[in-house]
Amino acid sequence: MKVLLTGGSGFIGTNLARMLIASKSEVVALGRRDCPVDRVLNVSTNRLDPEAVRDVVAARRFDVIFHLAAAGVNPGDRNRNELIRLNTLMPAELVACAADTATAVVLMGSSAGAS
Repeated sequence: MKVLLTGGSGFIGTNLARMLIASKSEVVALGRRDCPVDRVLNVSTNRLDPEAVRDVVAARRFDVIFHLAAAGVNPGDRNRNELIRLNTLMPAELVACAADTATAVVLMGSSAGAS
């Protein structure tokens, strides 16, 4: 199985990547920080946005996309516009992008919000 993973540097993403690698899946992690799991192909981006996802999806065919990336996990990273963009708009864009290639999408994470 070929998997695209966002949020692969976080706690849940790292553990998911380990499980996927152990099950012989091919894992590509897209994000600002690398997934620390051996045999994961890391694709770095300055900003997770629909264009970055489309570029990676266009270059490879995935069976499933696991979207775990979220803004607001770190207290200093709680810009309102970035929270809305990454936590609300990005999942919808990701699903739309995946629909073009009939790729399954799993959305999960801690869903941190602004206070």
